Amino acid sequence: MPFVVQPHNQPNTYETSEDLADQLLRVQYDFYQVLIDVFLERFTREFQDFCTENGVLCRYQAYGTPYYMGLFQGNMIPDIPESNNWIYSQSRDEAESEAYTWNQGHGYMIWNKAASTGAHISGRKITSCEAMTNVQGVFRTSLETIKQSDDMNFITGINHTVLHGFNYSPPEAGFPGWIRYGAYFNEQNTWWKYFRNWADYNARLSAVFQHSGPVAQVAILGRLDDFWAEVGPTRPPFNTRPWYYARLWEPISNLGSSCDYLHTAVLEESQPNGGKLICGNMAYSALILTDVRSLTPRAAEKILDYAMDGGKIIFTGKLPERSLSLMDAEKNDQVVKTRMRAALELGNVHLVPAPEESADLLVWTASLFERIGLDPLVHISQAVSHLYTMKQTRGEQEIYFFVNSHRSEAVEFDVSFDSGNKFPYIWDPHSGVRYALSQGKSNELRLRLDALESALVVFEAEEMDLPLYSGRVAPVKRKPLKALWKVKFEHADGSVFTREMDELIDFRTTAEEAIRSFSGTVTYSTVIEESEGHEYICLADVNEGVSELRINGESAGMKWYGNHIYEVESLWKPGSNLIEIVLTTTLANYCGSLK
Repeated sequence: MPFVVQPHNQPNTYETSEDLADQLLRVQYDFYQVLIDVFLERFTREFQDFCTENGVLCRYQAYGTPYYMGLFQGNMIPDIPESNNWIYSQSRDEAESEAYTWNQGHGYMIWNKAASTGAHISGRKITSCEAMTNVQGVFRTSLETIKQSDDMNFITGINHTVLHGFNYSPPEAGFPGWIRYGAYFNEQNTWWKYFRNWADYNARLSAVFQHSGPVAQVAILGRLDDFWAEVGPTRPPFNTRPWYYARLWEPISNLGSSCDYLHTAVLEESQPNGGKLICGNMAYSALILTDVRSLTPRAAEKILDYAMDGGKIIFTGKLPERSLSLMDAEKNDQVVKTRMRAALELGNVHLVPAPEESADLLVWTASLFERIGLDPLVHISQAVSHLYTMKQTRGEQEIYFFVNSHRSEAVEFDVSFDSGNKFPYIWDPHSGVRYALSQGKSNELRLRLDALESALVVFEAEEMDLPLYSGRVAPVKRKPLKALWKVKFEHADGSVFTREMDELIDFRTTAEEAIRSFSGTVTYSTVIEESEGHEYICLADVNEGVSELRINGESAGMKWYGNHIYEVESLWKPGSNLIEIVLTTTLANYCGSLK
C-alpha cells in the first residue's frame, strides 16, 4: 500500500514494523468497509428499491459486490437472493468420481449457503441459483450429473433453479449451433426427450421447499473481516481460509443437522433467548467461529451475551483477540479481549484446535457436537460423507430431505427423529408417490437410498390412508446374460447403422471409429432361451446414459440416474424372452470427434 490514511486526531502509535503492518491492516479494513457499505447502499439497495417501486421482484447475485466481499451482506437485501454454481470447476476425473467432491473454486456451494442464509434470516421464501453452469464438458453433461448437482443445491438451501445453457440458435447455424456456458439444454441434445423427468423432479422439491420454512441448528462465523483487511475486495484469491470453513456445512449435514453462515453485521443485531441465538427469522442452537482473529466490539458483546445465556459456542484454532478498525483501536482491542476471555471461562464455551488438512472432517465435526452436547435434528446410525440431510417445517408438518450423492453405492441406515406423537410418511420426489413408513406412529425408522436417490420423510399430525412402503433390494450375486445382440445405432447426425455383438461394450474402448465417436440412441435386442426366471436385470457401466428396458414388448421402466437395475419378475415368461435395451448416450463422443 503506497500511503497511509490517518484518521483525524488519531496519533501514530507504531514503533515497529509489526505495529505498522497492523495499522495498515486496520486502514485497509476501514477503507473497504466504507467501500462495500456505499456499494450496497447506492447500488444493491437502490436496485431493490427501484424494483419495489415498480411492482416487480428483485433478483440479485450478491457475489458481484465484488466477488467474496459483501457476499453475505448483499444477500440480505433483494427479494430473491441468487447464487451461482458450476458443475465442473475441478478436473474431469474429480467431477466424474463415484463420491463427488463439491467444487471449491468458482461457484462453490458456499455461495449457495450465503444466498440461502440471507433468505433464511430475512424471511425470503425463494432462494434461486444460476445453475448447471460450466465452460468445459458442455456436451458430456448428463441428466444424472444434473440431478446430482441439483440435490446439492437443495441441501444447501436453493429452492428455485435458473438453468444456464439454453440459447436461441437459428436453424442455419447447424449442429451444435450457438452455444455458450451451461449444460446444452437444447432440443438437439440426445437426452432432451427425457428432460421432463428431471424437470418434474426439480419442480416437486422446489414447491415443497418454497412453501415450508428452514430449520438450521448451527451458525458459523468465518474470518471474513480479517480477510478484508489482509486481501481487500479483489477477484482472486477466493477466500478458503481456513481450509475447512467453506466445507463445514457438509459434515454438519452428514451428521443429521444443518447450518447457516453469518457475517458480523447479523451477529451485531442478534439476541440470545433461552440458549438460542436469534438472528432475524432464525434461531440457532450453537455458534462456531472458525479461526476468527478479529471482531467488532459490538459483535464481541453479543457473543458474551449469548454465552451468558447458556449458548453453545466453539472457537476453532484461536480466540478472537482484537478489533479491526483504526478508530479507538486500543480501547476496542481491550473490549474484544476481555469479552472473549470472559466467555471462555464459561462451561458452555470451548476453544478447540483447528483440524489438520489431513483430518477426517466428518469425524472432527462429530467430536465438536459431542463436546458441546448438541443433538442433531435427526440421529443417523452411521454418518457417511455422501449422505446428506436437511429439515423444513410447515405448520405441524416436519419435513426431512435425505440425499445419497454417491453414483454407484446404496446407503442403508437407521434413523431416529424427535418428532413427538406423529405419523411418518415417505415421498419419492422422482415419482411423486407417497407411502406410509410404519403402521401407526414411529420416530425410529430404517431407510435405504440407492445410488443418487433422494427421499422426503414427512411427519404428519393426522394419519393418512396410504399403502405401506416396502422396498426390494436386488441380490448382490449376479450372473451375466450370455447372448448374441443385434445392435441398432441411431446417430445424432441422422445416420443409422447396425452391428452384431456378443457383449455390451464401452464405446470409448473400441477400435471402430464409427462406434467410438457415436452419440445417440442404441437399441440392443436378443432372445434368451431359459426355463429359469429372473427377478432383476442390471445394466452395468451405463456411463451416464439413459436406459429403457423392454421384456417381450412390455416396458420394465426407464432409468436416468444411479444404478440401472430393473425388476422383471412379472414380465419374464418360461422359455423364450425377447429383451430390448434402449440406451441414449450423451453427445460427448460425437462432439469430441468434430473438427
